[in-house]
Amino acid sequence: MSTDALGSRLLSEIKEENLVELLHSLRTRGVPYEGDILGIPCLDRLLDVFVDPSPPTLIEEQAYTQWEPSYSRPQHEKKKSTKAPVIEITGASPCSGKTQLLYYAAAISLLPVTYKDVSIQGKGGAVVWIDTDGRLDILRLRDIMMTHVSSCLDHSGDQVSELQEGLDKEYLETSLQHLHIFRPQSSAALLKTLESISAYLFDNHRHYSNARRLQAVIFDGLSAFLWQDRMEKDNDLGGDYQRNDTFVQRYRLVVDRLRDLQNTFECVIIASSWSLSPLGMASARPTMRPHIPAVWNNFCALRIIVARDGVTKFGPGISAEEALLEGPKRLEAVQKRTFTGQINHWGSDEWRDDILESLRSLGKNVAFSFRVTEHGVKLFDTEDGKH
Repeated sequence: MSTDALGSRLLSEIKEENLVELLHSLRTRGVPYEGDILGIPCLDRLLDVFVDPSPPTLIEEQAYTQWEPSYSRPQHEKKKSTKAPVIEITGASPCSGKTQLLYYAAAISLLPVTYKDVSIQGKGGAVVWIDTDGRLDILRLRDIMMTHVSSCLDHSGDQVSELQEGLDKEYLETSLQHLHIFRPQSSAALLKTLESISAYLFDNHRHYSNARRLQAVIFDGLSAFLWQDRMEKDNDLGGDYQRNDTFVQRYRLVVDRLRDLQNTFECVIIASSWSLSPLGMASARPTMRPHIPAVWNNFCALRIIVARDGVTKFGPGISAEEALLEGPKRLEAVQKRTFTGQINHWGSDEWRDDILESLRSLGKNVAFSFRVTEHGVKLFDTEDGKH
């Protein structure tokens, strides 16, 4: 390579940025998350694959090779990520468990790291919950938190009865004080809400979360205003909403506001959506075509499909008496039915080779299961058979 060509390549890697961007990069560069990002092992494993440091620059590569030509950088050197991820959870059908999974993620984010010197796997942070559907159930979230803490205490090996003493609703409500709920009713209101969150969090007189970091922004209902937005301009383009500039621009603005929040608070973003396309399979891998504009899909690092596992139906030749006899067993099977979460492989033909190799190395751990009960959510970590 000539000197001029090398100089041109090096100059092309120089990035111009303003002071805010420079200070942000200095604050976050080389500082990995402490522990796991979410505190949920089955999801953190997947994030380690998709939320990876950028490939080395030419300067970094030459630092490895110019003095020792025989030395070569490993193909895929795993590091702790320094980037806050964006996760989308899409339901393959109604009642697929996506909101329950959001409740569980919120519970882990809000709960402290320990309770009476016993680890309860919490992150001790604050959570912003954007409730576009108006269906957030605080009592359900509290029950999930209670069940999770009780399960951690049961597995601690200490005197459970002594540990359980004082674990009541008031203790959990202290953590729930750091849940900040916003309920926009339209896309315009959503944008205003996202613009106002930073000022709200920096105002020490409006909440109790001054000493906590913003752990997560949970966006329940990414598709909530889809039909409302499409109806406004559909007639102009004969129903081709993907070419509707207004429709796409609104999602672009939403992404810009969320990115601003991440740049300010280094928080995880978890969004739920429903699908307009059926669940498909490509090379034995689940795929679901996204219906949200590409600007969101490019922003999102990890896309998960959740679906309720099926229960075997009655045989075609079964009699009414036999069906009645099997009724209690079938009811028990339905109540114990689990949900499965898998990576959405739509567009996987464009994934980097190191991502595909990492997914192959995970084997069965590329998917996870969870059960929704009356009192909580139980995740099953296939690495060790439990969460």
